[in-house]
Amino acid sequence: MAPAGPGRARGNPWSLVFTTHLGSPVSARNVTCIFHLLCQQAGVPPIRFHD
Repeated sequence: MAPAGPGRARGNPWSLVFTTHLGSPVSARNVTCIFHLLCQQAGVPPIRFHD
C-alpha cells in the first residue's frame, strides 16, 4: 500500500474529516442522534446540527 498523501488518511479514500473506526463515512443519522444526546447531557436546548 502506498503512503497516504495530503488529506488522504489510510483507509479513508474519500478524504473525510470524520469517519467510523473502519475509515468509512459516518452516518448523518448517527451524528444527529449523538449530537442531541450530548445537548441533553450538557443541559442546552437541542438545535439542528448544521445551525
